[in-house]
Amino acid sequence: MGTEGGEISGRERQEAAAWFTRMNSGETTPAELDEFRIWFSRSAENAAEYHRLERMWAQFDNLPEVSRKPSPTAALGKRTVSRRALLIGAGATAATAVAAGWAGNFQDYVVSDEFTSIAEVRQTSLPDGSGVTLDANTAIAIDFSDNRRQVLLQRGRAFFDVATDSRRPFRVMAKGGSVEALGTQFVVNVSGDEVTTSVQESAVSVTAPSGQDVRVMMGQMVSYQGTEISRVELADPEVETAWRHGQLIFSDKPLKSVVADVNRYRYGRLQIVGSSLENLRVSGVFDIKNPDGILEAIVRTLPVQAVEVTPLLVVLIPRDIFQKTS
Repeated sequence: MGTEGGEISGRERQEAAAWFTRMNSGETTPAELDEFRIWFSRSAENAAEYHRLERMWAQFDNLPEVSRKPSPTAALGKRTVSRRALLIGAGATAATAVAAGWAGNFQDYVVSDEFTSIAEVRQTSLPDGSGVTLDANTAIAIDFSDNRRQVLLQRGRAFFDVATDSRRPFRVMAKGGSVEALGTQFVVNVSGDEVTTSVQESAVSVTAPSGQDVRVMMGQMVSYQGTEISRVELADPEVETAWRHGQLIFSDKPLKSVVADVNRYRYGRLQIVGSSLENLRVSGVFDIKNPDGILEAIVRTLPVQAVEVTPLLVVLIPRDIFQKTS
């Protein structure tokens, strides 16, 4: 059932993506077709979301090349597959990736005060004189008054250098939690539903959506996701802010975190298909101006196959997936 005002919820978007995958797999049964008709006619929102996916999927055949140089998948001799083969072999995860990635959270940009595009890193000043550096594909909304300084990190990653003001606390809100400055310099990173804070100078107080809070000191980091908050861990300030200087440094990072970073700098979308790959470990130092170089390193060193669905959509799947589905 649609939500009030004709808006569609995240769960309904997932349902639409799942039905879209099944209906385009070429293996739909008569019973499933009947179930689809019931779902489709249940609300105008369901029908509209399904048609949106159809239009988006159809446009993939006409997407332009984003550069003249060969893609990393072509350079490495990686095979490309048809859209139908991808749907059969990769399943609902790929269609959900398309729905989530290509829909684009344009609403974030409409209601934001400052934002950056893909591959753009930019430094700006807040009304109180505090400095903020926005990583690529980041958006913030600013809410300052006579008694508070509040920044909503809608997406992406930002480095804050907070000006002293004893009358007004400085807080960064993200995914239902908050980070309050007890000093000056810190980074807040939104990756999916996870929020990670690392401190470069002095300290911050991090409060998860559950209300649980913890103090994080210089050289430490902590993450929260939903009601869960992690233990405070050591963090290298240079590593956590390397993106400000044109580098990405990974030290035994899970592949899902690396992919999230790469997607900030790479036009199009890189998507993991299969949870078995998400926690593969990646280490290295990379140039943010060459995100395809990171993709090449991933394919070269991990049991991963890169499949170019279109020039703007590359999925990472287990290397043996075609053996299992053939």
